[in-house]
Amino acid sequence: MTTQELYDVFCEDLKSRTTWEDRQKVWYTMCNGGLRRKRKPWPNAADLHYPLANSIINKFVPFYINQIYSAENLASFVPRRPQMQNLRLAAETWFNYQLRERSNFETEMQVYVSAMLRCGISFMKVMWDEQSRRVKFDAVNPMYVVVPYWTTSMEECDRLCHVLEMSEAQYRRHSEYRQGDDFIKRIQGKGTSAGAGIRAYNEHKLSKQGITEGTKDDSIIIWECYERTEEGKVMVHTFSPQVPSEPIRESFELPYAHGRIPFVPCVMEFNADKGVYASRGVCETVAAFESALTKTMNAKADAMSLYNAPMFSSDQDIPNVNNIRFGTGVLLPTGVKPVLMPQPPISFDQEMVQMRQVAEYLVSMPDFGLTQGRLGSQKPRTATEIQNIGQLMGVNTDLRIKLFKLSLAEIYQQAYAILVEYAHDQLLIEYQNQFSAVPAEALIMDYMIKPSGSADGVNRVMQYQKALVRFQTLRGDPFVNQPELRRDLLEVDDPHLVSRMLIDPQQKKQMDAEEAGTENLLLDQGFAAVAVEPGDDHEVHVQIHMDRLQLAGQRGQQLAQDSGAAYSNHVQQHLQYLYQTNPNMAKAIAAQIQKAMQAESQQQLVAPQVA
Repeated sequence: MTTQELYDVFCEDLKSRTTWEDRQKVWYTMCNGGLRRKRKPWPNAADLHYPLANSIINKFVPFYINQIYSAENLASFVPRRPQMQNLRLAAETWFNYQLRERSNFETEMQVYVSAMLRCGISFMKVMWDEQSRRVKFDAVNPMYVVVPYWTTSMEECDRLCHVLEMSEAQYRRHSEYRQGDDFIKRIQGKGTSAGAGIRAYNEHKLSKQGITEGTKDDSIIIWECYERTEEGKVMVHTFSPQVPSEPIRESFELPYAHGRIPFVPCVMEFNADKGVYASRGVCETVAAFESALTKTMNAKADAMSLYNAPMFSSDQDIPNVNNIRFGTGVLLPTGVKPVLMPQPPISFDQEMVQMRQVAEYLVSMPDFGLTQGRLGSQKPRTATEIQNIGQLMGVNTDLRIKLFKLSLAEIYQQAYAILVEYAHDQLLIEYQNQFSAVPAEALIMDYMIKPSGSADGVNRVMQYQKALVRFQTLRGDPFVNQPELRRDLLEVDDPHLVSRMLIDPQQKKQMDAEEAGTENLLLDQGFAAVAVEPGDDHEVHVQIHMDRLQLAGQRGQQLAQDSGAAYSNHVQQHLQYLYQTNPNMAKAIAAQIQKAMQAESQQQLVAPQVA
């Protein structure tokens, strides 16, 4: 399509979502200042707002963000070729370093999740920043992303428009854009009626932030449009709605090898009405309850105002009411008596608690008030009832997390594809508090990438208890990967502990072998005070010590006078520790030592005592 044709079709897409845009302004107001009271019963009456949607969103955001950081690395890589299994961890570590340390991933994810909870859908733009040589993320408000209303997924999206607004100075810094004073003047300003809903939303947003928007005659609106061709390619067209027939830059094919539109939507729910605009956010789900809670709160405040300002009646006419003063120790005229106000027909507090609970059940939020009474009842819940409700809430929350991880996996796949394509030469990373190089052959596209952690990781206390029981049950089992078992326990406690405390088994054996070799130098001289640590790999230590004695015998070396006793005592201590952890192995090693001693009983290993 030409830029003019794209402008026409996107104007139709904007018109088809007008109602959706109007509702987004309401949801934004609910989270920023709240819906105000339309009519007050008297001047200066209370105008309160119950922040139901905000409170639910603030409780939900940590659950989503916690799923990202529930493991040492952000993603798990599953190689499709078995021979790449040894390089899997290197690729995971490299990808984790690129996103955490060299990108804005962590900050943009919080915006991404918050916008999804408020609007029902949000978009993450994944791109390569050539200037800083890193992958860049941009969490985009769904108001500024325009797609056809029938779109259900980005894989089937026909076209997408990203609405950008920038100042003249920002525009001029983009050297790839068409420059020239005359052209810039023609594309400046608010523009025509196309995108009026977006401009109205932007003005509404600024007013809620306490900013009075000016004429903005110097602002520049840019439409960055992505079009999928019949051949499956993605073409990028850039123009201004002020002058749609004149492109701002030449159209080009999206340079990324993955061939996808670089926008990843995240929806809060999947329902029968498919489409990116069908998902409901927290605000839309609880809007009726928030309005009712706000009305009840204001009614309670009105009642308090009436009850705390007493009214009086009189059985006879009072000549001049203005002369009557109320205060301590003041005598009222004859016949004046207070008006007794009746009790409210309902308990405002109880009504608000019940309404809030219904709203939280509706959005399947984890219930932090399970021990409270049932709705409409003062009786406490039973233990069975609490357990069943908690399990139901957990299942619903897990479903939310699984939907979120579908989008997270797509973000990881696009980011990794871009990094392999453009950052394959950035092999130096920081790992375990030191810099190391990642093998270049580990950075291939033949991985299946999954977000780390499990979907049931909402309750960290329960997760830690499960991991601890699993560790205690399977510890020492030869059919279970012991390093991964320990990694699982440390990750649940604190993912940062993995890099600080967990040592690779092969590296641990090498370290113990080097330590045993150093001990040999002392034992050769008859130094008997060589300490044995419980955490040593006792099998490796015994083997190194026995190899040393065997080598000395083969070479006919004469050791120090007390070295034999020192070696015997030191090896015996290692065997005692080994009997506690692995008695079968300790017995086997002891038998080997006994057999070797019998075979070499005639060979002198220790230097004769000097008379």
